[in-house]
Amino acid sequence: MDKVFDANDDDRLREVVNRELDFVRSVGTDRNLILATSNQGAFEALLMLMLEHEEGLPVYRTLEQVRSRYASQSGIIKRLRVLREAGLIEARPGRKGSEVYLAPSREIIESLGPLLDQKFRKSEN
Repeated sequence: MDKVFDANDDDRLREVVNRELDFVRSVGTDRNLILATSNQGAFEALLMLMLEHEEGLPVYRTLEQVRSRYASQSGIIKRLRVLREAGLIEARPGRKGSEVYLAPSREIIESLGPLLDQKFRKSEN
């Protein structure tokens, strides 16, 4: 079971904020990571695509699963297009003619994966 965060524990607050700062600063050193994380809804969609790895997900299913508030589907689609044009996600035809599958590129997995791993390994210690 997860521990309840105690907002009055200044040391713990400092620790978690410093971890997040490390993550944000690491992301800020790589142009592709900046692109991938600059839109909350699109970043959430990218993470879902990473869960599916090479199989990918249909665009419509990806959009349906985004839970970030204030993220419009049209805004996410535009951002995903930017990520595709940058080579960070790949698009391929689905089983149906109108279906498009998106999958993360090897490059974004190799860039973002280690940062996420490092971020959450620290929190487990």
